[in-house]
Amino acid sequence: MMTCREFAEILIDFVSGDIAQDQRSLVEEHLGGCRHCVAYAETYQLTIVVVRNLPKDALPAHCEQRLRARIEKELGRALDPPDA
Repeated sequence: MMTCREFAEILIDFVSGDIAQDQRSLVEEHLGGCRHCVAYAETYQLTIVVVRNLPKDALPAHCEQRLRARIEKELGRALDPPDA
């Protein structure tokens, strides 16, 4: 029997199809009786679809600068600029 926590820990593998058949069977059994995890999995899959369909516009320069500065602060070092 699989718990909701165990399901959440392997959700990405389940959605991507990168899961062993025995685990897939446990997941499917769990989803057969857990409406909360069904909703969680559906929401996760919908999020992937939505993100893949977002415009591929470049990040505005001021946003990139702020993001890089924050990451550099967190890492304590300067980041190499991206290739043009």
